[in-house]
Amino acid sequence: MSAARASQHLDLVTRSIDFACTISRNSSLDLVSLVAETTSRVARDTIKWLARERISENAFLNCMRLGQDLATPNVNGLQILNSLADSASMLSGLNLIMPGALGRTIQYDARLRWICTTEAVILKYQSPTYATEMLCDIFVATDLEENDPRIPAAKARIRPVITKLVDSIQLHTVNMRHGIPSLPESIEALPKHNLADTTLSGAIRTIMDLKDDNLLVQMDGCVIELVEWIFHHWVGDLVVTI
Repeated sequence: MSAARASQHLDLVTRSIDFACTISRNSSLDLVSLVAETTSRVARDTIKWLARERISENAFLNCMRLGQDLATPNVNGLQILNSLADSASMLSGLNLIMPGALGRTIQYDARLRWICTTEAVILKYQSPTYATEMLCDIFVATDLEENDPRIPAAKARIRPVITKLVDSIQLHTVNMRHGIPSLPESIEALPKHNLADTTLSGAIRTIMDLKDDNLLVQMDGCVIELVEWIFHHWVGDLVVTI
């Protein structure tokens, strides 16, 4: 092994150890706090990635704070996260992603990783542009009520960050060894219907607000993106009647 390659390999190992140590020292990686305080190599790597993508730290922090704690992957969603982590390790080992890339680091943030699982299930049926607009709608709804005239401006501010985040996560989803697991056969067999991104984001946001209550969703047809999201995020029994 040449000296240059040995140095690159050692640097990769060092970064991986630092990343693992940061996670082990904290029960959950708080990416927003790390970047705000620049307290670790993970934070510095993320800041470098943001600079490369021409995203300011303030824009990133303001956007990500809107998305914290909105949802949590359930047991099914955690299976997706495990597959994404395997994908991240493979891509990192091949030097196909930069250290600090959001698609990797956000997987380990318990307050934000729902974004990874949400995008992963949406990309089974829709485009990255659809996922971007849907996430923008969910994020701005944290601060603004429906039909607030400030919504277009708020979405314009966060869209560059969400777009880069979606692109980074997508790199991991398309390289998952086994893809997203299929839904139960009884659901897969149903005729599938789709929603506009704004309608889907509204439905998901409503469910997010009811996360500690019982949930009854009535549909005229199997809205597959919504059913898939519920299957991977709702904690409780999922009963489908036809």
